[in-house]
Amino acid sequence: MSNLAHFLEYAVLTFLLIEALRGHQSVRRIILILAVVLAVGYAFSDEYHQSFVFGRQASGQDILIDSLGVFLTVWLAKRKVMK
Repeated sequence: MSNLAHFLEYAVLTFLLIEALRGHQSVRRIILILAVVLAVGYAFSDEYHQSFVFGRQASGQDILIDSLGVFLTVWLAKRKVMK
């Protein structure tokens, strides 16, 4: 999968997590932190899973790119670019 696809996939995942968590009466900061933990945790678990799949390998670079998508989305949400 291309680097851009990894980046965008995790940006969308984080946006959807923020939207799903927004329905709860939690503090916005907690929602953003929880979205980061869930999305980055999923990136780690996805790469771990790939290490068991024949023909695939885990990549720390993919986790980094995924995390950049997560953090950019949270940064945009924090700046209220996304409503």
